[in-house]
Amino acid sequence: MDTVSSLLPMLLSRLPHLLLWLVAGVMAALRWHRHPTASLLLVIGASLEVMMQVGSTALTAVMMGSHDGTARSFQGLLLGGISLVGVLAMGCVVAAVFAERPRDNPS
Repeated sequence: MDTVSSLLPMLLSRLPHLLLWLVAGVMAALRWHRHPTASLLLVIGASLEVMMQVGSTALTAVMMGSHDGTARSFQGLLLGGISLVGVLAMGCVVAAVFAERPRDNPS
């Protein structure tokens, strides 16, 4: 129960970021018909970002409540994996910014 009681306040502190990514995903889904590639990339990026935020928060709460050395030995590996998910999420968002832009024709 200690892990759950520490997880809720930690998730509440990330609530503004989570809401931002959820709104971005919903807006992209609503504009899907106008910009399908950019919308797909943004929905993927926003989904990965939400998963990363919740996953890193849960991992932190579990590690704070864990007194087992085995669990702590995987902490670096897990944090590295979460970081990689964050990089993929931002890569999708950056790709969405530049997707489906008209190409300049040199005159």
